[in-house]
Amino acid sequence: MTTESRVALRAAPPQLALVMDHMDRAELAWDVASKRRYKRHAFRSAAPSLLQCRRGDETITYEVAPRNISARGASVLFSAFIYPQTVCDLVVPRAAGGALRIRGTLRWCRHVSRTLHEGGIEFRERIDLAEMIPGIAETDGDAMAPATGAEYRIAQEAALRLAMLARDARPVPELREELERIRRALDREEAARRSGIQ
Repeated sequence: MTTESRVALRAAPPQLALVMDHMDRAELAWDVASKRRYKRHAFRSAAPSLLQCRRGDETITYEVAPRNISARGASVLFSAFIYPQTVCDLVVPRAAGGALRIRGTLRWCRHVSRTLHEGGIEFRERIDLAEMIPGIAETDGDAMAPATGAEYRIAQEAALRLAMLARDARPVPELREELERIRRALDREEAARRSGIQ
């Protein structure tokens, strides 16, 4: 017997936009994009997007907010933890109307804030980004796994801190100081790991 359930996205569009903007800035600041094989493009759709996950004979449909997309994968936000390696279909709006169903696997999932999680989906096949983003030409590759090492941990920590600090409306100099403190701590951690001291 197959069971189906649905998980709503429990975040208002302005809150999602703020969190995604902070995450994007943190990745830019720490050059996470240079670690990927395929270029990701911002993909923020006002139309509903869904992630349909299958585990055994259960199908769970999550409402998702796409953050970025490439020819081989996407990053989306949702309101639950999903186990990595879960087989799924991402259903996103086409630029010309209608929806595109993309088969893939959720490769990673991380907590962002409260009930909000981010997941990286690797597509089974390369997609044509022009179907979702008019006028785009995909010329480079893609890596679905997040960047490894200290750079990714810095970006993760910075994105979360930025979202929390923005919520508390702290001034920009304090944000810079906080990010620099995080960077120094992660640099020390990475140096210790490399030297085997840890």
